[in-house]
Parts: sequence; structure tokens; C-alpha cells
Amino acid sequence: MLLSRLVGLEAVALYELALRVVGQVGGLFLSVATALFPAAAAARAGEPAAGGALVPLYRAAARYVAWLALPAYGLLVALAPAFVGAWLGPGYGQAALAMRLLAAGWLVAILATPAFLVAQAGGAERLSTNASFVTAGVSVFAAAALVPSAGLGGVALGGSLGLAAGGLAILAAFGRRFGLSVPDLLPWGARAPLAAAVSAGLAAALVRAAPPSLGGVVVAAAAGLAAYAGLLAVTGAVRPADRALLGALLTRAAG
Repeated sequence: MLLSRLVGLEAVALYELALRVVGQVGGLFLSVATALFPAAAAARAGEPAAGGALVPLYRAAARYVAWLALPAYGLLVALAPAFVGAWLGPGYGQAALAMRLLAAGWLVAILATPAFLVAQAGGAERLSTNASFVTAGVSVFAAAALVPSAGLGGVALGGSLGLAAGGLAILAAFGRRFGLSVPDLLPWGARAPLAAAVSAGLAAALVRAAPPSLGGVVVAAAAGLAAYAGLLAVTGAVRPADRALLGALLTRAAG
């Protein structure tokens, strides 16, 4: 509504494109993460004491979600201009900017999803509700304040700030509720973010070396993902238990 009134209908279309692409990636993570809800409910029923089995469940889920979300959104930020150029042609840099801004906020929100779902199913649903209000309030007010001067980028930044604020709010509240330290709250460590940054840089360098094309974007993303997986393996981030879990998933083993 703000864009159509203050900027124009073309800005609305570009914002929708950016939001749909970034939102589809987020929707994939959210659909997978919903498995945490029944798992957390079962853990709470089995061990109703404070924390109980919920904290180990959160730590494992947060770690694996981060392993997947960090390279996904890093590559999205790195390849957004090339994707928009290949899909729409030249002259639509604002859509790529909006995509990058929204991806940053979505990343924080996805990293906080395990805390959001475990809190909901683990008897601390008020934390999730409060975080949702933070996201909505910050998004609306920030977008309204920024759109007159920044247009499409202002609305995207406002939405991103809301997502990030809600994610940080649930992480902070979850940590206080269950008495978690920062390493417990952010169990993925430093190796995964560094590997994701390297993979995003590699993908950006590869895509700049060729004319914009969807095929080039796909190849650059695949190379970035391969580099990311290799870095996790060689730095020792992947433990024997992680390999066993992956093997069980691939063979559809029970549990």
C-alpha cells in the first residue's frame, strides 16, 4: 500500500518479485522445521522439568538449520543481481537490492525458528507470541518511516529489520527462559558462517566472469554449495554423529 501510494505500481511489482523469491526459500525451511513442534511437545511430556530434553533438542535443531540456512541466504545475497539481470534484464537493480535486504532479515528469522517452535510446544508459547508482535510492529513502523525517502529499498529494509528484530527477540527470551549461554543459544559456532561467506564470495566471482544467465546462476550456486560442504568437512565441523544421521536420512532408517 505504501509503495503504490508513494512510489508507484512498478515498485510494487518489483517488491513482490523480491519477496516471493526470498519467501519461497524461507518457506522451505519453515515447512521442514515444523517437525520440531511435535518433537518438542513429546520431549516436554516426557521431561516436564525446566529445560529437560528441550534444550538438547533445540541445540541439535538450531545447528542443522544454521548449516542449511547460512549458505542458502549467503548465495541468495551474492547472486541476487545476476539472477535479476538474467530474469528481468538490465535496469532492475532495485529488485536485486530489495532481495538482498529481505534475505538478511529472513536469515535471522530462520536461525531463530528452532527457538520459536520449541518455545511454542515446550510450554513457553508467550515468548513466540511476543516475538511475532515485535516482527509486525517493527516492520510496519520502519517501512512507513523509510519509504518516503528510500522508496522500494525502504520498504524492504523495514521488513528486514522487523524479521531480524523478531528473531533476536525470541532468541534472547528463549535464552533467558532456559538459562542458556551464548554458545548454547548459537550452537553452530564460527566455522559454518565463515564457510558460507567463502562460498558466497566464490559464487559471486564465478557469476561475474560470464554474461548474466540463469544457467550461470545455477552453476555458480552449485559451485558455492560444493565449496561450503567441503569446507565444513575439512575444518572438522561435521562430526561422526552428523555423518551417521545423514546416512540414516539417506537410507530412511527408523528414528
